[in-house]
Amino acid sequence: MATLSDLTKLKQRVEKLKQEQHRAEGALNEAMKRLLKDYECKSLEEAEGLLEHLEEEEIKAEEEFEEALRRFEDKWKEELK
Repeated sequence: MATLSDLTKLKQRVEKLKQEQHRAEGALNEAMKRLLKDYECKSLEEAEGLLEHLEEEEIKAEEEFEEALRRFEDKWKEELK
């Protein structure tokens, strides 16, 4: 059988969890506002799609840079020594 002390502790735990929930909801709302403001994403799915697109662009840019660097080094290898 639960004692008064047990019920008090349970009530305190419930209140603490409610506070944590409110903080988490506030943080989520702020993160969603920032996604909308900074990246024009209205949902996490849109943000994930944008991230995937940007990662693909980054890989492509790195490949183009490596190719340009290789051509530069090939062309100017004698002067670079």
